[in-house]
Amino acid sequence: MLKRLELVGFKSFADKTRFDFAPGVTGVVGPNGSGKSNVVDAVRWILGEQSPKSLRGGEMADVIFNGSSSRKSLGMAEVTVAFDNARRLLAVDADEVQLTRRVYRDGTGEYLINGQMSRLKDLKNIFLGSGAGAGGYTIIAQGRVDEMLQASTKDRRAIFDEAAGISRFKADKNETLRKLASVELNLTRSKDKLDALDGQLRTLRLQATKAQKYKEHSDRLRELRVGLGAREYRELTAALATEQGALAALKAEVSGATSEAEQLEHQAAQLDWQVTRGEEALRHHEARLAEARQQLAGFEASLKHDRAAAQNLGAELLKVGRQRADLGYRLKGLEADSVRAAAESAAAEGRLTDERGRADEVSDALAAVVARLADLERAQAEDLQQHMELVRQAASGRSTADATLAQVNRLQSEYTRRLAAREHRAAHRATLTHALDGLSQEDADVQARLAAAREQLDDLTAARDTLTEQLGEGQARLEGLRVEQGALRARMEVLEDLERSLEGFGTGVAAVWRRLEAEAADDYTPTELSAAVVGLVADLLTVPREVAPLVELALGDAAQRFVVRSPEAVDAVAAAVGELTGRVGFVPLSFSATHAGSADASGEHGGAGGGPSLAALVTCDRPHCAGLPAQLLGRVLMADTLADARWLVALHPGHRVVTRSGELLEPDGTLTVGPLRGEAGLVSRKSELRELREQFRATSELVAGAEVELADLRRRAEAAEGTIEAVEAEIALLSDEAGGLLQRIARQRQQVEHLDADIELIEADCRTLEQQVQEGEAAWSAARLAAEDAERAAAELESRLAEVKRALAAGAADRTAREQAHTAAQVALSRAAADRDRARERAAQLEADIRKRKIEALDLAAADRNARGRLADCTLAALRASAGQADAYGEKESRERLAAELSAKGAADRADRDRVRARLQQLRHGWQEKQAAAHARELAAHDLGARLAALGQRIREDYGIELAELAGGALRPAEGSSADISGTEDARADTTSSERIEPPLVGVNVLEAQAEIEDLKRKLARLGSVNMEALEELTRVEGEFNALQAQHSDLNAARQSLQQIIDAINGDSRKLFLDTLNAVRGYFQELFRKLFGGGQADIVLEDEADVLESGIEITARPPGKELRSLSLLSGGEKTLTAVALLLAIFRNKPSPFCILDEVDAALDEANTARLAGVLREFLDRSQFIVITHKKRTMAAADRLWGVTMQESGISRLLPMRFEDWNDEGGEAQAA
Repeated sequence: MLKRLELVGFKSFADKTRFDFAPGVTGVVGPNGSGKSNVVDAVRWILGEQSPKSLRGGEMADVIFNGSSSRKSLGMAEVTVAFDNARRLLAVDADEVQLTRRVYRDGTGEYLINGQMSRLKDLKNIFLGSGAGAGGYTIIAQGRVDEMLQASTKDRRAIFDEAAGISRFKADKNETLRKLASVELNLTRSKDKLDALDGQLRTLRLQATKAQKYKEHSDRLRELRVGLGAREYRELTAALATEQGALAALKAEVSGATSEAEQLEHQAAQLDWQVTRGEEALRHHEARLAEARQQLAGFEASLKHDRAAAQNLGAELLKVGRQRADLGYRLKGLEADSVRAAAESAAAEGRLTDERGRADEVSDALAAVVARLADLERAQAEDLQQHMELVRQAASGRSTADATLAQVNRLQSEYTRRLAAREHRAAHRATLTHALDGLSQEDADVQARLAAAREQLDDLTAARDTLTEQLGEGQARLEGLRVEQGALRARMEVLEDLERSLEGFGTGVAAVWRRLEAEAADDYTPTELSAAVVGLVADLLTVPREVAPLVELALGDAAQRFVVRSPEAVDAVAAAVGELTGRVGFVPLSFSATHAGSADASGEHGGAGGGPSLAALVTCDRPHCAGLPAQLLGRVLMADTLADARWLVALHPGHRVVTRSGELLEPDGTLTVGPLRGEAGLVSRKSELRELREQFRATSELVAGAEVELADLRRRAEAAEGTIEAVEAEIALLSDEAGGLLQRIARQRQQVEHLDADIELIEADCRTLEQQVQEGEAAWSAARLAAEDAERAAAELESRLAEVKRALAAGAADRTAREQAHTAAQVALSRAAADRDRARERAAQLEADIRKRKIEALDLAAADRNARGRLADCTLAALRASAGQADAYGEKESRERLAAELSAKGAADRADRDRVRARLQQLRHGWQEKQAAAHARELAAHDLGARLAALGQRIREDYGIELAELAGGALRPAEGSSADISGTEDARADTTSSERIEPPLVGVNVLEAQAEIEDLKRKLARLGSVNMEALEELTRVEGEFNALQAQHSDLNAARQSLQQIIDAINGDSRKLFLDTLNAVRGYFQELFRKLFGGGQADIVLEDEADVLESGIEITARPPGKELRSLSLLSGGEKTLTAVALLLAIFRNKPSPFCILDEVDAALDEANTARLAGVLREFLDRSQFIVITHKKRTMAAADRLWGVTMQESGISRLLPMRFEDWNDEGGEAQAA
């Protein structure tokens, strides 16, 4: 229940105003424009209204009191409302709920719940489901009583949602839908991330395997290089220590000279500080001197001003004295005139007394005549009134009889029309029933077609899912091929880069190769060199990859030799090459029978020994070089083991034998063992590159085939999707058609139900009309007899009225004579009264003039005292200015003396500072020579430190290891050396790797270590580009993938949970809404008949299939009228219909209170009384606050509040009783 409402600065309520509301009906009355509707706006505003338009404003700051002709505007508006929450209708655990809302001019606002700062959302949540929110059905504003009827079906739905208590469910559902959309978005993102990470994992696993091998080789290479570097580091460190000792001695000599210089610099700095401090003090005293001079000038100006003011005040005192003397003379004259005027007034009063006595005598005689005439006229009036009443009764009886007869005839016509309407509706119902049967059959056909289409859609969807699965598998296969293709391309690019950079070539061979490339790129005629050289041996031979290391071993340096077209051209080629930086070999092409025979014999005998001739496994693609493999490898055999090799050497003297494990046996018995160089050799690199290109071509063909297959699968999937879309479109059309049929069937059924109700209502109306006809005939007979009796009584009174008329004529003549005498006496009396009044006015005027002159005298006396006081103030101010002037003179002289002293001291301090600086300059020239000697030593130490730093930098850049820490504390350079500085600058190098390195190698042969280093470099080169971060990245990505997969599962669970919540909300909301709708519908029909005295009304859903979103239609048919649009109802009918709907909602779900703003404006007196009676029936359910101008509504109120605007623009509150309200007074105030 609403207990009280407090307004401060809200619209026209400028002052704090409090409304106390009692249980029952509270009326708020007042003239138009007094601010009654502002009370409704205040309640709507405190309930959370955010639309300024709904509050009859342009912006929210318009609710703040904007001022009036006598009041300033305010900066804030505040409304506080208190509710009795003992029944816990509001969602707050307190017996009383107090809400406060404030708004300021800058647009900011505040909300408080029981004195605590809150949000607008918290305030609105309190009223959810109670019907008392800003958008609920508890407030019917002025002019908007029929808003529920004229609103759209969707807007009207919101009122029913509030009544059903599902508005809070809708808010929860909307919040859940927002969360569900967010979860769906996160699921999509999670799925995309999982797909991306899955492809990334496959690539990283391949890279991690390669990185592991690279790490093993790199660790061993680091161990060897760091061990050798540590030895060199110790030698350089010892030399550096010797130089640093000599440098330290020189620096000690320089340090002694430096200390004296520092003392002199300190003394100079101290003198600088003294000079600066003296200058600052001098500036301070000069500033104070300027202030003293300024004060002196100010005091002089003040003294001059005060003296001038004192002269002006003296003149003013003289002027006031003259005015006071003149006023005294005039006051004495006025007092004499006043005495004379009093005497004249007394004489006039005596004359007036005499005339009043004579006028009283004449008036008494006239009154006696008038009394006699009044008695006669009163008797005549009573007889006339009785005669008129009898005539009126006779006419009324005749009129009633005629009206009753007409009503009987109308009722008989209405009875006949109702019977015809019943027959018409019965025929219409039969037609609708037949049409309903046809629609039901058509709906069955559509449902069958819809089931077949859905079955077809399921088959097509299954086929599309199969294609989608195949498409995913093909995409995964294509991605794998692309990854493989990328790895092959990367390795090919590495090998091609090695070829382009001539990696592994000798310096001389590289120089000749570049020269041949340059000549090949030139457009001029080929030179002798390019014409004679066929190419490099490694380029001309085609070797299988598995035997490439063996061929590399057998050829040795011959792999880097150039093939010349003939033996005769070798000398010419050597001459054409010129000077070289390295050695170069040339192999002439030779096809002698000796080589060929040897090759044949080698092939024949080699097979018998368990291994073929190595030349038989090698080919040459150029026809004119076909014998090159035999020429170079014809005397090289291949064996499985070393024992087989020795047997072949014994069997074929002069042949070389290479085993599959990489052992080379020379004809003289020399045996070469050790690991093969493998991929680091030119022949191996060429073989691998050739094989990689073939693999890349084959992989590219597989990729192209997979892409074609994927394109075909996509085309088939798109075709299936198109078919599915067509079937879905057909299903949608059939669903729409089925829905349309269902709606038509529902409408037909509803029309049949309406027709049944109409027929039943018409039959009831016919019975009522038949009874009314019988009652009307009886009333006609009674009215006719009453009229005849009244006519006979009226004839008897006419004769008596004639006698009274003759007596009145004689009395009127006597009254005329008496009135003339009375008029003459009244004229004389008026003249005497006028003379008396003029004398009184003259005396009063004189008295007023005397009072005025006395007041002027008092004012002049006050002015004299004021002027004398100001004269004394000016004199005192002049004395103070003179004293201040003397003090300022003293301050100025003191500051001038101090400034002169500080200037002299500053000059002496500057002279001392100059002497110290001259001595410091002499000292600096002395130790510059010592610094030069120290610099020479420092350069020598720096050179050693640079070499040491270069060594450490090289190891640090390659492995992130500090040699000083590795070699031990004894090997660290002396503090301050360049090597130490270099190490400090690179302090961010990774020290994790150095912690795992063993101490420097001891007892290891340097040459063997160098050979192993070269072998490790070749192995690393064969690995190509390696992603060393792949191992850590693999661990990180796997962890991220697992975490993301867990999140994906959680999101799926959250989606299912949210969907279950939405389903539960929909189920509960549907049940609550249908229960509420059915209850309100019954109440609405009952209240409509009660308010209209009959008729029919109903509440209908637009779409019964969609209960939660369907709009709501209202139908109303007052008694005696056909069913028609709500917009065609009259204003009073709309009001009663809207009130019936509102009270039906209240009966089902009472709100704590209801505010009605002039809802009875369009009602006549009878309907107003009917409305008031219905409101009284609801007092056990709710509380009503009614703003009204109707007395019948006021009479039904338990308490009245009056709102008036006594001060323009300011509304005031007055407690009232019903007896205090005056329609005429209200209208006058309104005017």
